[in-house]
Amino acid sequence: MDIFKVVKTIRWTTGWLSVEQLDQAKERDANLKNLSDTKNLFEKALEGTELETGSDDEDPEVKAAARTRDADKFATDDQKKAELSPENWAENIMVKLICDAATNPKAVRKVVKKALGKPKSRDRVRAMLKKVMEGYNAINEKNKEMRKRGEGDEHATFTDLMAQLIYLVPTVAGTVLDLLLDEDEINQEMKDEKDLKNHIRIKGVFMNDPMKCVYAGKEQWKNKVKLLRRGRDPDVYEVRRYKCLLPNVLDLDLIQAMAYTNNVEIFAKKSVQAILYCAWRKLMVHAVKIQTFLALVDLLSVLAWGMTTEKGSVFDRLLWNETHDDKDPEWLKENGYSSTIWQEGSAWEHVYAYGSPRHAPSVWNILAASTLRQFINFVWKTCSWHQRQQAAMEAQNKSGLQFMGYIWGNVAYGKMVFNVDLLLFGFKSLFLYLTFGRKEEVMTSAEQSMLCATFALTLTALLGPFQVVACKVSLSLMAIKKAVVNED
Repeated sequence: MDIFKVVKTIRWTTGWLSVEQLDQAKERDANLKNLSDTKNLFEKALEGTELETGSDDEDPEVKAAARTRDADKFATDDQKKAELSPENWAENIMVKLICDAATNPKAVRKVVKKALGKPKSRDRVRAMLKKVMEGYNAINEKNKEMRKRGEGDEHATFTDLMAQLIYLVPTVAGTVLDLLLDEDEINQEMKDEKDLKNHIRIKGVFMNDPMKCVYAGKEQWKNKVKLLRRGRDPDVYEVRRYKCLLPNVLDLDLIQAMAYTNNVEIFAKKSVQAILYCAWRKLMVHAVKIQTFLALVDLLSVLAWGMTTEKGSVFDRLLWNETHDDKDPEWLKENGYSSTIWQEGSAWEHVYAYGSPRHAPSVWNILAASTLRQFINFVWKTCSWHQRQQAAMEAQNKSGLQFMGYIWGNVAYGKMVFNVDLLLFGFKSLFLYLTFGRKEEVMTSAEQSMLCATFALTLTALLGPFQVVACKVSLSLMAIKKAVVNED
């Protein structure tokens, strides 16, 4: 079955591209025309492993070294057999895996489980992935040169393809990311050091983190992780260090694909945990702190306005120890209203005794600044999303696969935008409009209702940062449970 017929069928049923675009995608790379006759990464690794034999008395290290040599030779021979450049061979390997995952994900999961269940085929998969990364490193260099000349990238990046694989088969994608963690080279560097230090201090706020991750260049990581000797500090642990072979692993496409999946098992993968921990430490901590501080300022401002009566002291409602009549005629007359103002006009125009002041310039300005900030953030998010969507469409056309369009599609944009912050923005804007330039002393029922809604939604929005922290703690617990089940 021609793989392009599969892509055409999917695209026609979803209405994504026209016939002309499909023809351009087909002509994009002539090397993809024989994809349907090839095997994917894990199927190739299983070739000949059914006849694998060996003696149980053989030294495990010798057997492991022999398997590594065999795997390297197998990957090199497969690349030569394909008669393709390293770049095209690497791209074909990944595109074939994604196409198989799109047509029959259950079969792909079965093949992956079988391939990783045997030491020989598992080493072959690792070796082939290293060759794939070498090919994509060459692709990255080629893309850089083309960008310098003002031309567009010729190939989709590896992270673009991995994002699509996460969208289709999250567990398989997590397995591939785990296989891209290499500990051999980095631990050999550690063994070569005269003063062996293989302990680090891992201290968390609520609980100790199960790992520490740094996002740095090849030589910079040594300066960012302080290695220690074994000591009596309960927060110091012996660790195993891994290096990710995938450059630009903190790609937003990967994180967006993870946010879009409903699969929980992928978040137990060591590589995925590392990506999220590194993104949390490097990007999210400061943002969550600022977001929480600004939400607290909004909450206190609205609370102060709502808990203060006209001509009363700040938060005087909280100090009441007796019931006050909201129809008190003396209070209403004292503030320039008739004693029956609470029943005059429509329900939204009623004014009750001991209401909050309408004219509070300082608090109004704080809420106006907060609303302006929310509007700017909304515009910035929309513009950034549009840029990512355009980049996703370009990557989609380069790879001949349409799944990037789902990850950065309009449905995903709607899920990001339509939340409690949008409701808060609407109610806050309406409240500011109702009180703008109005110097009458007491709020009407409509204004008091808008103020209550603003307070409730501000309190709900304040839970957002705490939900992020709770998810981070849940991630730590998941990693600890995974470590108990699997010591690797």
